[in-house]
Amino acid sequence: MTKETHPSADTNPAPGTKASGASALGTGPGADGAAVDINPAVEDAYWREHYAGEPYCEAGRRYDDYRPAYELGWSSRAILKDHFDSIEPALAQQWNARRGSSSLQWDQARPAARAAWDRAENTYFRTGDPDKSTDDKAELLDDEQVVEVLNELLETARDGEFGFQACADEAATPRLQRLFYHRAENCHQAADHLVQLIWRFGGTPVEDGTTSGAVHRGWVHIKGAVGAASDLAMLEECERGEDAAIARCRKALAQNLPPEVRSFIERLAHSAQRNHDQIRDLRNEALTRDC
Repeated sequence: MTKETHPSADTNPAPGTKASGASALGTGPGADGAAVDINPAVEDAYWREHYAGEPYCEAGRRYDDYRPAYELGWSSRAILKDHFDSIEPALAQQWNARRGSSSLQWDQARPAARAAWDRAENTYFRTGDPDKSTDDKAELLDDEQVVEVLNELLETARDGEFGFQACADEAATPRLQRLFYHRAENCHQAADHLVQLIWRFGGTPVEDGTTSGAVHRGWVHIKGAVGAASDLAMLEECERGEDAAIARCRKALAQNLPPEVRSFIERLAHSAQRNHDQIRDLRNEALTRDC
């Protein structure tokens, strides 16, 4: 296989190392400590196909605008063991040197770098072998237990759909409306897929969301009724909702799930984390404006 080179990556060290950015082909320890290769051609092809559907992708942006951020994310994860949040300041400092012809500022590039980092973490490091995502010595959950896990996540997805839809209906700015509507649609699609999985494992989908989810939806409308549904208030509520979604995904992933179920829940968790981070950044912006 011919090695793909990029001048911006070859001349700049990855954050926290003395190695050059050419370590996009780098290796790192997998789940069992063995060396794991990150294949830049595979990662590049994946993001080229999927970038336009990501929540942070701005209308009219080309893949070339986001590619350096994706490369920064996956190549940094190839050689660093830290959490993304702990090395973000170093990545931000590296961005101007690594961005090439991209016109994105770091706050625009950050979600793409985080997404590529998360994908590399999940695909190459968290399980070591992407096709071996459960403990061979532990017994898989039976179908009834799998359905119980899926139904909990279905409740969460429906809570998210209704909550984000309510926020979109009351948001004052087009930017937030688009964000909330997009997230509501993501939750709707996740719920549809969860329903199919539940049927496949012989279960019956729950009819509605959780009581706490209903309270969440009521909170949004009460705030709107009294004129308190500011951007900051809604962003804070949506961040809380994403926190709950992440927690439920992590709870599910702590169980020994069938591979196809685990793979889907991992994608849900990463999507929720990316959206949480985007909402958190917008919340911080709103907090700064209100001060």
